[in-house]
Amino acid sequence: MDSLRQLSMKFLEREELANYNFQNEFMKPFVVVMRKSGAVEIRELIIRCVSQMVLSRVDNVKSGWKSMFMIFTTAAHDAHKNIVFLSFEMVEKIIRDYFPHITETETTTFTDCVNCLVAFTNSKFEKDISLQAIAFLQYCARKLAEGSVGSSLRRNPPSSPPGGKSGKQDSGKFLESDEHLYSWFPLLA
Repeated sequence: MDSLRQLSMKFLEREELANYNFQNEFMKPFVVVMRKSGAVEIRELIIRCVSQMVLSRVDNVKSGWKSMFMIFTTAAHDAHKNIVFLSFEMVEKIIRDYFPHITETETTTFTDCVNCLVAFTNSKFEKDISLQAIAFLQYCARKLAEGSVGSSLRRNPPSSPPGGKSGKQDSGKFLESDEHLYSWFPLLA
């Protein structure tokens, strides 16, 4: 796992090109091992490796968010308390400090983040984790409503007249898109 972490860190040194999913692909072995390993030490090492990748290379992470959130979602259901706490601590840091990074890439990354938080709302170890996860879901809903989530909302072009029946609002001048509507489903569910 440590060798895979070192290789992944090298890979994350370079920015991923648009429309490529290389980061997601090379992060998949972490997801597979996290799901299949019976050893607590290995699962904890994976959480620590992914946390280190986020903390040191957050600016370069693009498609890798998907696998990272899959790892944290798997950890949310773990039978060991320390795995759940460690992973939620990292998810909390990502949302508090790096939220713009996860929402500027793909629209599905926001959904992956929401699904991860939903997994933590069902924590069997600590009510505080569940309540904090719900608070973060509210934060995500607020950001989505404000139009702060990546390409979920498109600003009207300057030549467009405000108002009308096309989903535009006078106050924020946002145009509702299908992507925006789909982003609400996991939050509302």
